[in-house]
Amino acid sequence: MASKITTFAAIYIGTYEISMKICELGSEKKIKKVDLLRRRIDIGRDVLQIGAVSADTTDELCDILSEFVTIMEGYRVSACRAFAGPFLQDAANRLFLLGQIKTRTGLSVTILSNSEQRFISYRAVASLPAFDKYTAEGAAVVDIGGASLQITLFDNGEVVTTQHLILGTVRLREKLSVFSGETLSNYKQQICELVDKEMEVFQSMYMQKRSIKNIILIGDYCANLMKRVLKKKDDAVVSMESFQKYLNKLSSYDKDRIFEELGLIDETDSLIIPALLLVKQTMEALDADFVWIPGTSISDGIAYDYAQKSKLFSSRHDFDADVKTAAINMAKRYESYSPHVKAQIKICDELFDALRKPGGMTKREKLLTEVASLLHDCGKYVSSVTAADCSYEIIMASEIIGLTHQEREIIACSVKYNVQDMPQFEELADKLTEEAYLTVGKISQILRLANALDRSHQQKIKDLKAAVKGRQLIVTVSATEDIGLEKMIFESKADAFERIYSIRPMIKEKRML
Repeated sequence: MASKITTFAAIYIGTYEISMKICELGSEKKIKKVDLLRRRIDIGRDVLQIGAVSADTTDELCDILSEFVTIMEGYRVSACRAFAGPFLQDAANRLFLLGQIKTRTGLSVTILSNSEQRFISYRAVASLPAFDKYTAEGAAVVDIGGASLQITLFDNGEVVTTQHLILGTVRLREKLSVFSGETLSNYKQQICELVDKEMEVFQSMYMQKRSIKNIILIGDYCANLMKRVLKKKDDAVVSMESFQKYLNKLSSYDKDRIFEELGLIDETDSLIIPALLLVKQTMEALDADFVWIPGTSISDGIAYDYAQKSKLFSSRHDFDADVKTAAINMAKRYESYSPHVKAQIKICDELFDALRKPGGMTKREKLLTEVASLLHDCGKYVSSVTAADCSYEIIMASEIIGLTHQEREIIACSVKYNVQDMPQFEELADKLTEEAYLTVGKISQILRLANALDRSHQQKIKDLKAAVKGRQLIVTVSATEDIGLEKMIFESKADAFERIYSIRPMIKEKRML
Protein backbone atom coordinates (compact mmCIF):
# COMPACT_ATOMS: atom_id res chain seq x y z
CA MET A 1 0.00 0.00 0.00
CA ALA A 2 1.46 3.33 -1.09
CA SER A 3 2.12 5.83 1.68
CA LYS A 4 0.15 9.04 1.76
CA ILE A 5 2.02 11.99 0.25
CA THR A 6 1.73 15.46 1.78
CA THR A 7 2.63 18.50 -0.30
CA PHE A 8 4.29 20.83 2.15
CA ALA A 9 5.60 24.40 1.97
CA ALA A 10 8.37 25.65 4.27
CA ILE A 11 8.70 29.45 4.38
CA TYR A 12 11.59 31.13 6.14
CA ILE A 13 12.14 34.87 6.60
CA GLY A 14 15.85 35.42 7.14
CA THR A 15 18.08 38.43 7.60
CA TYR A 16 18.78 38.85 3.89
CA GLU A 17 16.22 36.75 1.99
CA ILE A 18 12.89 34.96 2.11
CA SER A 19 12.77 31.39 0.91
CA MET A 20 10.00 28.92 0.22
CA LYS A 21 10.63 25.25 -0.39
CA ILE A 22 7.76 23.15 -1.70
CA CYS A 23 8.27 19.44 -1.22
CA GLU A 24 6.52 16.10 -1.01
CA LEU A 25 6.63 14.23 2.29
CA GLY A 26 5.83 10.61 2.94
CA SER A 27 7.21 8.96 -0.18
CA GLU A 28 9.85 6.44 1.01
CA LYS A 29 10.26 8.54 4.17
CA LYS A 30 12.16 11.16 2.19
CA ILE A 31 11.78 14.83 1.35
CA LYS A 32 11.32 15.23 -2.37
CA LYS A 33 11.96 18.77 -3.54
CA VAL A 34 9.30 20.15 -5.90
CA ASP A 35 10.30 23.82 -6.08
CA LEU A 36 12.55 26.32 -4.31
CA LEU A 37 12.06 30.07 -4.46
CA ARG A 38 14.34 32.71 -3.02
CA ARG A 39 13.75 36.46 -2.88
CA ARG A 40 16.41 38.86 -1.63
CA ILE A 41 15.18 41.39 0.94
CA ASP A 42 17.46 43.08 3.47
CA ILE A 43 15.32 42.95 6.61
CA GLY A 44 18.39 42.44 8.76
CA ARG A 45 19.79 45.83 7.74
CA ASP A 46 16.60 47.55 8.90
CA VAL A 47 16.65 45.81 12.27
CA LEU A 48 20.35 46.44 12.90
CA GLN A 49 20.27 50.08 11.75
CA ILE A 50 16.93 51.43 13.02
CA GLY A 51 15.75 48.70 15.39
CA ALA A 52 12.54 48.11 13.43
CA VAL A 53 11.28 47.02 10.01
CA SER A 54 10.52 50.03 7.82
CA ALA A 55 7.20 50.59 6.04
CA ASP A 56 8.83 50.10 2.63
CA THR A 57 10.40 46.80 3.71
CA THR A 58 7.09 45.69 5.22
CA ASP A 59 5.34 46.33 1.88
CA GLU A 60 8.04 44.44 -0.01
CA LEU A 61 7.90 41.55 2.47
CA CYS A 62 4.11 41.24 2.21
CA ASP A 63 4.25 41.40 -1.60
CA ILE A 64 6.75 38.51 -1.68
CA LEU A 65 4.71 36.44 0.76
CA SER A 66 1.52 37.10 -1.24
CA GLU A 67 3.34 35.81 -4.31
CA PHE A 68 4.35 32.70 -2.35
CA VAL A 69 0.73 32.11 -1.28
CA THR A 70 -0.40 32.24 -4.91
CA ILE A 71 2.30 29.74 -5.89
CA MET A 72 1.29 27.43 -3.03
CA GLU A 73 -2.28 27.45 -4.28
CA GLY A 74 -1.03 26.44 -7.73
CA TYR A 75 0.81 23.47 -6.22
CA ARG A 76 -2.18 22.59 -4.03
CA VAL A 77 -0.09 22.66 -0.89
CA SER A 78 -1.85 20.80 1.93
CA ALA A 79 0.32 22.06 4.82
CA CYS A 80 2.53 25.09 5.38
CA ARG A 81 4.76 26.42 8.15
CA ALA A 82 6.18 29.96 8.12
CA PHE A 83 8.98 31.05 10.44
CA ALA A 84 11.20 34.10 10.88
CA GLY A 85 14.73 34.15 12.26
CA PRO A 86 15.55 35.24 15.83
CA PHE A 87 16.94 38.57 14.56
CA LEU A 88 13.33 39.74 14.22
CA GLN A 89 12.92 39.61 18.02
CA ASP A 90 15.00 42.80 18.08
CA ALA A 91 12.52 44.68 15.87
CA ALA A 92 10.49 47.08 18.03
CA ASN A 93 7.49 46.74 15.70
CA ARG A 94 7.64 42.95 15.30
CA LEU A 95 4.09 42.31 16.60
CA PHE A 96 2.65 44.90 14.24
CA LEU A 97 4.69 43.40 11.40
CA LEU A 98 3.32 39.92 12.10
CA GLY A 99 -0.17 41.41 12.22
CA GLN A 100 0.35 43.07 8.83
CA ILE A 101 1.56 39.78 7.33
CA LYS A 102 -1.48 37.92 8.70
CA THR A 103 -3.93 40.55 7.43
CA ARG A 104 -2.38 40.96 3.97
CA THR A 105 -1.33 37.39 3.19
CA GLY A 106 -3.21 35.08 5.56
CA LEU A 107 0.07 33.59 6.81
CA SER A 108 0.79 33.14 10.50
CA VAL A 109 4.52 33.63 11.02
CA THR A 110 6.31 32.39 14.15
CA ILE A 111 9.53 34.09 15.24
CA LEU A 112 12.02 31.44 16.32
CA SER A 113 14.39 31.79 19.23
CA ASN A 114 18.06 31.18 18.45
CA SER A 115 17.78 27.73 20.08
CA GLU A 116 14.76 26.77 17.98
CA GLN A 117 16.24 28.02 14.72
CA ARG A 118 19.57 26.27 15.21
CA PHE A 119 17.91 23.02 16.24
CA ILE A 120 15.68 23.03 13.16
CA SER A 121 18.75 23.42 10.93
CA TYR A 122 20.63 20.81 12.97
CA ARG A 123 17.72 18.36 12.77
CA ALA A 124 17.91 18.33 8.95
CA VAL A 125 21.63 17.54 8.79
CA ALA A 126 21.53 15.07 11.72
CA SER A 127 18.88 13.09 9.85
CA LEU A 128 21.33 12.32 7.03
CA PRO A 129 22.98 8.84 7.06
CA ALA A 130 26.53 10.25 6.96
CA PHE A 131 26.09 12.49 10.01
CA ASP A 132 26.84 9.87 12.67
CA LYS A 133 29.93 8.75 10.75
CA TYR A 134 31.44 12.23 10.62
CA THR A 135 30.61 13.15 14.23
CA ALA A 136 31.98 9.82 15.52
CA GLU A 137 35.38 10.85 14.14
CA GLY A 138 35.29 14.19 16.01
CA ALA A 139 33.51 17.12 14.42
CA ALA A 140 32.28 20.67 14.67
CA VAL A 141 28.91 21.62 13.24
CA VAL A 142 29.32 25.25 12.14
CA ASP A 143 26.01 27.01 11.48
CA ILE A 144 26.59 30.46 9.97
CA GLY A 145 23.62 32.81 9.76
CA GLY A 146 23.11 36.44 8.98
CA ALA A 147 23.16 37.60 12.60
CA SER A 148 25.31 35.02 14.36
CA LEU A 149 27.35 31.84 14.21
CA GLN A 150 26.94 28.71 16.30
CA ILE A 151 29.46 25.91 16.81
CA THR A 152 28.56 22.50 18.25
CA LEU A 153 31.53 20.28 19.08
CA PHE A 154 31.32 16.47 18.95
CA ASP A 155 33.70 13.90 20.40
CA ASN A 156 33.13 10.20 19.59
CA GLY A 157 29.67 11.07 18.32
CA GLU A 158 28.63 12.84 21.53
CA VAL A 159 27.90 16.55 21.97
CA VAL A 160 30.61 18.31 23.97
CA THR A 161 29.34 21.88 23.87
CA THR A 162 27.35 24.35 21.82
CA GLN A 163 28.57 27.93 21.71
CA HIS A 164 26.84 30.96 20.20
CA LEU A 165 29.06 33.70 18.72
CA ILE A 166 27.80 37.11 17.67
CA LEU A 167 29.32 36.78 14.20
CA GLY A 168 27.17 36.66 11.09
CA THR A 169 27.34 37.80 7.49
CA VAL A 170 24.84 40.67 7.83
CA ARG A 171 26.08 41.68 11.28
CA LEU A 172 29.69 41.84 10.06
CA ARG A 173 28.69 43.91 7.06
CA GLU A 174 26.75 46.40 9.18
CA LYS A 175 29.29 46.55 11.99
CA LEU A 176 32.13 47.31 9.60
CA SER A 177 30.18 49.42 7.11
CA VAL A 178 32.30 52.42 8.16
CA PHE A 179 35.27 50.69 6.50
CA SER A 180 33.47 49.73 3.28
CA GLY A 181 34.35 53.06 1.67
CA GLU A 182 38.06 52.57 2.36
CA THR A 183 40.41 50.33 0.42
CA LEU A 184 39.20 46.74 -0.03
CA SER A 185 42.32 45.41 1.67
CA ASN A 186 41.61 47.50 4.78
CA TYR A 187 37.96 46.37 4.81
CA LYS A 188 39.05 42.73 4.56
CA GLN A 189 41.63 43.20 7.32
CA GLN A 190 39.03 44.60 9.72
CA ILE A 191 36.70 41.65 9.08
CA CYS A 192 39.50 39.13 9.64
CA GLU A 193 40.64 40.80 12.85
CA LEU A 194 37.11 40.85 14.27
CA VAL A 195 36.48 37.18 13.45
CA ASP A 196 39.93 36.14 14.71
CA LYS A 197 39.35 37.86 18.04
CA GLU A 198 36.11 35.93 18.67
CA MET A 199 37.58 32.64 17.49
CA GLU A 200 40.66 33.04 19.72
CA VAL A 201 38.38 33.17 22.77
CA PHE A 202 36.52 30.08 21.54
CA GLN A 203 39.78 28.22 20.93
CA SER A 204 41.22 29.03 24.34
CA MET A 205 38.07 27.92 26.17
CA TYR A 206 36.92 24.89 24.17
CA MET A 207 39.69 23.69 21.85
CA GLN A 208 42.51 23.15 24.34
CA LYS A 209 43.79 19.56 23.99
CA ARG A 210 40.99 18.88 21.51
CA SER A 211 41.30 18.20 17.81
CA ILE A 212 38.53 17.71 15.28
CA LYS A 213 38.64 15.82 12.03
CA ASN A 214 35.54 17.13 10.27
CA ILE A 215 33.75 20.44 9.96
CA ILE A 216 30.09 20.22 8.98
CA LEU A 217 29.15 23.58 7.45
CA ILE A 218 25.51 24.61 7.34
CA GLY A 219 23.68 27.93 6.95
CA ASP A 220 21.96 28.89 3.71
CA TYR A 221 24.09 31.74 2.34
CA CYS A 222 27.53 30.49 3.33
CA ALA A 223 26.79 26.85 2.50
CA ASN A 224 25.54 27.80 -0.97
CA LEU A 225 28.51 30.09 -1.50
CA MET A 226 30.98 27.39 -0.46
CA LYS A 227 29.37 24.86 -2.79
CA ARG A 228 30.15 27.30 -5.58
CA VAL A 229 33.71 27.55 -4.29
CA LEU A 230 33.95 23.76 -4.48
CA LYS A 231 32.11 23.72 -7.83
CA LYS A 232 29.64 21.15 -6.49
CA LYS A 233 25.88 21.44 -6.42
CA ASP A 234 24.99 18.78 -3.87
CA ASP A 235 26.57 17.01 -0.89
CA ALA A 236 30.22 18.13 -0.87
CA VAL A 237 33.25 16.76 1.02
CA VAL A 238 36.74 18.12 0.48
CA SER A 239 40.08 18.13 2.28
CA MET A 240 40.61 21.21 4.40
CA GLU A 241 44.04 21.75 2.86
CA SER A 242 42.69 22.17 -0.67
CA PHE A 243 39.66 24.10 0.58
CA GLN A 244 41.79 26.60 2.49
CA LYS A 245 44.22 26.97 -0.37
CA TYR A 246 41.43 28.00 -2.71
CA LEU A 247 39.79 30.26 -0.10
CA ASN A 248 43.10 32.07 0.41
CA LYS A 249 43.43 32.63 -3.31
CA LEU A 250 39.82 33.73 -3.71
CA SER A 251 39.95 36.16 -0.79
CA SER A 252 42.94 37.93 -2.35
CA TYR A 253 40.82 38.92 -5.37
CA ASP A 254 38.81 42.09 -5.74
CA LYS A 255 35.01 41.85 -5.67
CA ASP A 256 34.54 41.78 -9.46
CA ARG A 257 36.99 38.93 -9.89
CA ILE A 258 35.37 36.96 -7.05
CA PHE A 259 32.02 37.22 -8.83
CA GLU A 260 33.61 36.22 -12.11
CA GLU A 261 35.44 33.26 -10.53
CA LEU A 262 32.29 31.95 -8.85
CA GLY A 263 29.94 32.69 -11.73
CA LEU A 264 27.72 34.92 -9.61
CA ILE A 265 25.24 37.26 -11.27
CA ASP A 266 24.20 39.79 -8.62
CA GLU A 267 27.27 42.01 -8.48
CA THR A 268 25.56 44.27 -5.94
CA ASP A 269 25.64 41.46 -3.36
CA SER A 270 27.29 43.13 -0.37
CA LEU A 271 27.48 39.94 1.69
CA ILE A 272 30.00 38.15 -0.50
CA ILE A 273 33.16 39.55 1.15
CA PRO A 274 31.99 39.14 4.79
CA ALA A 275 30.71 35.62 4.07
CA LEU A 276 33.87 34.51 2.30
CA LEU A 277 36.17 35.81 5.03
CA LEU A 278 33.97 34.57 7.87
CA VAL A 279 34.15 31.03 6.51
CA LYS A 280 37.87 31.31 5.77
CA GLN A 281 38.85 32.53 9.26
CA THR A 282 36.53 30.09 11.02
CA MET A 283 37.98 27.16 9.09
CA GLU A 284 41.51 28.25 9.96
CA ALA A 285 40.69 28.54 13.66
CA LEU A 286 39.07 25.11 13.90
CA ASP A 287 41.88 23.42 11.95
CA ALA A 288 40.08 20.25 10.83
CA ASP A 289 41.08 17.71 8.17
CA PHE A 290 37.92 17.76 6.08
CA VAL A 291 34.90 19.96 5.49
CA TRP A 292 31.49 18.53 4.65
CA ILE A 293 28.81 20.77 3.16
CA PRO A 294 25.70 18.56 3.22
CA GLY A 295 23.50 20.99 1.30
CA THR A 296 20.66 21.04 3.83
CA SER A 297 18.90 24.30 4.60
CA ILE A 298 16.58 25.77 7.22
CA SER A 299 13.74 24.91 4.82
CA ASP A 300 14.74 21.23 4.96
CA GLY A 301 14.78 21.45 8.73
CA ILE A 302 11.28 22.94 8.80
CA ALA A 303 10.07 20.10 6.56
CA TYR A 304 11.78 17.44 8.72
CA ASP A 305 10.36 19.00 11.87
CA TYR A 306 6.82 18.93 10.44
CA ALA A 307 7.18 15.39 9.09
CA GLN A 308 8.47 14.00 12.39
CA LYS A 309 5.88 15.78 14.52
CA SER A 310 3.17 14.57 12.12
CA LYS A 311 4.61 11.02 12.42
CA LEU A 312 5.31 10.85 8.68
CA PHE A 313 8.99 10.19 9.46
CA SER A 314 10.80 8.68 12.39
CA SER A 315 14.15 10.16 13.32
CA ARG A 316 17.30 8.10 12.75
CA HIS A 317 19.22 10.27 15.22
CA ASP A 318 18.78 10.27 19.02
CA PHE A 319 18.37 13.98 19.76
CA ASP A 320 17.56 13.34 23.43
CA ALA A 321 20.99 11.71 23.81
CA ASP A 322 22.55 14.93 22.45
CA VAL A 323 20.78 16.92 25.16
CA LYS A 324 21.91 14.56 27.94
CA THR A 325 25.55 14.40 26.86
CA ALA A 326 25.67 18.19 26.46
CA ALA A 327 24.29 18.56 30.00
CA ILE A 328 26.81 16.03 31.37
CA ASN A 329 29.67 17.96 29.76
CA MET A 330 28.30 21.22 31.20
CA ALA A 331 28.22 19.64 34.66
CA LYS A 332 31.81 18.45 34.21
CA ARG A 333 32.88 21.91 33.05
CA TYR A 334 31.50 23.44 36.26
CA GLU A 335 32.94 20.59 38.35
CA SER A 336 29.55 19.40 39.55
CA TYR A 337 29.29 15.96 37.91
CA SER A 338 29.77 14.31 41.28
CA PRO A 339 28.60 11.04 42.89
CA HIS A 340 25.82 13.15 44.45
CA VAL A 341 24.58 14.27 41.01
CA LYS A 342 24.72 10.71 39.66
CA ALA A 343 22.69 9.55 42.66
CA GLN A 344 20.25 12.42 42.10
CA ILE A 345 19.57 11.33 38.53
CA LYS A 346 18.62 7.79 39.62
CA ILE A 347 16.39 9.07 42.41
CA CYS A 348 14.71 11.64 40.14
CA ASP A 349 14.04 8.98 37.50
CA GLU A 350 12.36 6.71 40.05
CA LEU A 351 10.27 9.54 41.50
CA PHE A 352 9.28 10.82 38.06
CA ASP A 353 8.17 7.39 36.86
CA ALA A 354 5.95 7.01 39.92
CA LEU A 355 4.47 10.50 39.51
CA ARG A 356 4.21 10.55 35.72
CA LYS A 357 0.58 9.44 35.46
CA PRO A 358 -0.93 11.23 38.52
CA GLY A 359 1.13 14.34 37.69
CA GLY A 360 0.05 14.30 34.04
CA MET A 361 3.67 14.56 32.89
CA THR A 362 5.18 13.65 29.53
CA LYS A 363 8.24 11.85 28.22
CA ARG A 364 9.69 15.25 27.27
CA GLU A 365 9.28 16.49 30.85
CA LYS A 366 11.26 13.47 32.04
CA LEU A 367 14.16 14.62 29.84
CA LEU A 368 13.90 18.13 31.32
CA THR A 369 13.92 16.61 34.83
CA GLU A 370 17.06 14.61 34.03
CA VAL A 371 18.84 17.71 32.71
CA ALA A 372 17.77 19.72 35.76
CA SER A 373 19.14 17.01 38.07
CA LEU A 374 22.41 17.01 36.11
CA LEU A 375 22.83 20.78 36.39
CA HIS A 376 21.31 21.55 39.78
CA ASP A 377 24.71 22.05 41.45
CA CYS A 378 26.57 23.87 38.66
CA GLY A 379 26.20 27.29 40.32
CA LYS A 380 28.43 26.21 43.22
CA TYR A 381 31.33 26.64 40.81
CA VAL A 382 30.72 30.39 41.15
CA SER A 383 29.34 30.71 44.67
CA SER A 384 28.17 28.33 47.39
CA VAL A 385 26.12 31.10 49.01
CA THR A 386 24.14 32.10 45.90
CA ALA A 387 24.41 28.76 44.10
CA ALA A 388 20.74 28.68 43.02
CA ASP A 389 20.94 32.09 41.35
CA CYS A 390 24.28 31.26 39.77
CA SER A 391 22.94 27.94 38.44
CA TYR A 392 20.04 29.80 36.86
CA GLU A 393 22.35 32.28 35.13
CA ILE A 394 24.74 29.57 33.91
CA ILE A 395 21.94 27.50 32.40
CA MET A 396 20.28 30.50 30.71
CA ALA A 397 23.62 31.66 29.31
CA SER A 398 24.33 28.24 27.80
CA GLU A 399 23.07 26.81 24.52
CA ILE A 400 22.06 23.15 24.72
CA ILE A 401 21.37 21.86 21.23
CA GLY A 402 17.94 20.23 21.16
CA LEU A 403 16.30 22.40 23.82
CA THR A 404 14.13 25.40 23.07
CA HIS A 405 14.62 28.66 24.93
CA GLN A 406 11.46 27.98 26.96
CA GLU A 407 12.68 24.50 27.90
CA ARG A 408 15.98 25.97 29.05
CA GLU A 409 13.99 28.45 31.15
CA ILE A 410 12.00 25.56 32.67
CA ILE A 411 15.22 23.76 33.63
CA ALA A 412 16.88 26.90 35.02
CA CYS A 413 13.82 27.84 37.08
CA SER A 414 13.38 24.26 38.33
CA VAL A 415 16.97 24.30 39.59
CA LYS A 416 16.56 27.73 41.16
CA TYR A 417 13.25 26.97 42.89
CA ASN A 418 14.49 23.61 44.09
CA VAL A 419 16.22 25.76 46.72
CA GLN A 420 14.25 29.02 46.81
CA ASP A 421 10.52 29.55 47.30
CA MET A 422 8.72 29.61 43.96
CA PRO A 423 6.98 32.96 43.27
CA GLN A 424 3.41 33.29 42.03
CA PHE A 425 2.90 32.95 38.29
CA GLU A 426 2.43 36.70 37.78
CA GLU A 427 6.03 37.32 38.89
CA LEU A 428 7.37 34.87 36.29
CA ALA A 429 4.89 35.54 33.46
CA ASP A 430 7.57 37.38 31.47
CA LYS A 431 9.65 34.17 31.43
CA LEU A 432 7.22 31.27 31.54
CA THR A 433 3.89 30.32 29.99
CA GLU A 434 1.24 28.98 32.38
CA GLU A 435 1.98 25.43 31.21
CA ALA A 436 5.73 25.93 31.70
CA TYR A 437 5.11 27.38 35.17
CA LEU A 438 3.22 24.23 36.18
CA THR A 439 6.06 22.08 34.84
CA VAL A 440 8.60 24.04 36.88
CA GLY A 441 6.52 23.47 40.01
CA LYS A 442 6.41 19.71 39.43
CA ILE A 443 10.08 19.28 38.51
CA SER A 444 11.36 21.48 41.34
CA GLN A 445 9.44 19.37 43.87
CA ILE A 446 10.98 16.17 42.50
CA LEU A 447 14.42 17.77 42.82
CA ARG A 448 13.67 18.79 46.42
CA LEU A 449 12.76 15.25 47.44
CA ALA A 450 15.76 13.80 45.60
CA ASN A 451 18.09 16.30 47.29
CA ALA A 452 16.62 15.41 50.67
CA LEU A 453 17.29 11.72 50.08
CA ASP A 454 21.00 12.44 49.58
CA ARG A 455 21.31 15.47 51.81
CA SER A 456 24.58 14.26 53.32
CA HIS A 457 26.03 13.70 49.81
CA GLN A 458 27.21 10.30 51.05
CA GLN A 459 24.84 8.11 48.98
CA LYS A 460 23.64 6.24 52.05
CA ILE A 461 20.56 4.97 50.21
CA LYS A 462 21.45 1.88 48.21
CA ASP A 463 18.05 0.99 46.84
CA LEU A 464 14.91 3.07 46.28
CA LYS A 465 11.44 2.28 45.01
CA ALA A 466 8.59 4.78 44.63
CA ALA A 467 4.90 4.14 44.07
CA VAL A 468 1.71 6.18 44.36
CA LYS A 469 -0.98 4.55 46.51
CA GLY A 470 -4.14 6.56 46.90
CA ARG A 471 -3.08 10.05 47.94
CA GLN A 472 0.38 9.02 49.09
CA LEU A 473 3.73 8.71 47.37
CA ILE A 474 5.40 5.82 49.17
CA VAL A 475 9.19 5.99 48.87
CA THR A 476 10.75 2.76 50.14
CA VAL A 477 14.48 2.93 50.73
CA SER A 478 17.24 0.57 51.87
CA ALA A 479 20.34 1.85 53.59
CA THR A 480 23.38 0.45 55.39
CA GLU A 481 23.90 3.63 57.44
CA ASP A 482 21.72 5.83 59.59
CA ILE A 483 19.51 8.10 57.44
CA GLY A 484 17.97 10.16 60.22
CA LEU A 485 19.08 13.42 58.57
CA GLU A 486 17.62 12.39 55.22
CA LYS A 487 14.29 11.37 56.80
CA MET A 488 13.98 14.64 58.70
CA ILE A 489 14.63 16.81 55.64
CA PHE A 490 12.41 14.62 53.44
CA GLU A 491 9.51 15.08 55.85
CA SER A 492 10.10 18.86 55.93
CA LYS A 493 9.48 18.94 52.16
CA ALA A 494 6.18 17.06 52.35
CA ASP A 495 3.80 20.02 52.77
CA ALA A 496 5.12 21.92 49.72
CA PHE A 497 5.09 18.74 47.65
CA GLU A 498 1.50 18.00 48.61
CA ARG A 499 0.39 21.50 47.55
CA ILE A 500 1.68 20.83 44.04
CA TYR A 501 0.68 17.18 43.49
CA SER A 502 -2.19 16.73 46.00
CA ILE A 503 -0.21 13.65 47.05
CA ARG A 504 1.77 13.39 50.29
CA PRO A 505 5.22 11.83 50.17
CA MET A 506 6.01 9.23 52.82
CA ILE A 507 9.35 7.54 53.42
CA LYS A 508 9.67 3.94 54.56
CA GLU A 509 12.99 2.40 55.47
CA LYS A 510 13.73 -1.21 54.71
CA ARG A 511 16.72 -2.38 56.70
CA MET A 512 19.48 -4.09 54.74
CA LEU A 513 20.93 -7.25 56.26
